[in-house]
Amino acid sequence: MTDFSLFETRLMGRLLRLAAKRRGLTGSTPMVACALLQDGKVIAEGVHQKEGTPHAEAIALAKAGDAAKGATLYVNLAPCTHWGANPPCASLIQQAGIKEVVYAMSDPNPLVAKNPSELQLLDMGIQVRTGLLEADAKRLNEVFIHYQKFQRPFVHLKVAQSLDGKIAAANGESLYITNTRSRRQVHRFRRESDAVLIGINSLIMDDAQLSVRFGLIRGGYRHPKVVILDRRGRLHGGLRLFQRRVLPEVIVVTLPGVQLHESVRNRVTQVTLASEDVLEMWPLLLDYLGQEGIQSLLIEGGAEVYSSALLAGIVDKVSIFMAPILMAQSKALSAFHRSGHLGVSESRRLTEMTMKQLGSDLWVTGYLRDPASI
Repeated sequence: MTDFSLFETRLMGRLLRLAAKRRGLTGSTPMVACALLQDGKVIAEGVHQKEGTPHAEAIALAKAGDAAKGATLYVNLAPCTHWGANPPCASLIQQAGIKEVVYAMSDPNPLVAKNPSELQLLDMGIQVRTGLLEADAKRLNEVFIHYQKFQRPFVHLKVAQSLDGKIAAANGESLYITNTRSRRQVHRFRRESDAVLIGINSLIMDDAQLSVRFGLIRGGYRHPKVVILDRRGRLHGGLRLFQRRVLPEVIVVTLPGVQLHESVRNRVTQVTLASEDVLEMWPLLLDYLGQEGIQSLLIEGGAEVYSSALLAGIVDKVSIFMAPILMAQSKALSAFHRSGHLGVSESRRLTEMTMKQLGSDLWVTGYLRDPASI
């Protein structure tokens, strides 16, 4: 196991924080930051800005110029070894005269796996050390890694509920159970997701816009696509979603033979999945979304969608926002109410769970998939 100094650990931690500032802005490409170290001092840094622009290594090397010769390069993701929108970073590193490369994690891109970074750099006579804050680096780019491995979106399920697990009162009222800070965090999730998904019942009941309304949309943020599970064709153009100034791409999932209302027919993409069983529908839907290049999917509701997604085993991450209220209604709607066949020993258990207080609300986050699988 490679030993790293405290200075190196802090430097990689800084790079991870710099890269994270571009969350939601890099499109289908990972978040990456790079630094060049010469005689114990950082002489240049680079952060990948967005898809199609120069990689972090290229930016740092360009800033350093001739001073890069003999330097050590630190980066949170292994330098690429293939041509794409940019030249291979491994070649740029060789041309700059870098003596050593230290990176946190390997690149899961199959194109890089065919010609691993470490082997190519070593063949070039460049020293290589790997694994510095590897777990943190994987968590930062968990969406990118998941998509490269499975060609399906990383699924993040979000619930806003009362302390007794209710997402709507008996009369259907559910808007703004949680406070403003929680809602701002949910809008951040939307900014960072390729698509948000909602069931038709929740869409109609809440008349949800599913837009990013908290904060200005700056620096390349885009509104996510909207996926609606509407297997019977109840969607109509009178909903607030269709009153938005700029309508995002809307994908409506129905059963075969379902005709959408004429008010929305030419404004959405209809996808038919031939499965009466919603549990069987989920893998088919994720395969379709993956083929469309959707890497991250935020599930926003409602109860039937939450329950079926969990039972189908397609959820990777869960965020639950709990407001300090008790509905105490036997007929109030629970977040997860679909009947299943799981015993206590088979129940879904969160790993790497964290809890954070947002004003009066409590935000609980955890993972349902083994972290080692991403």
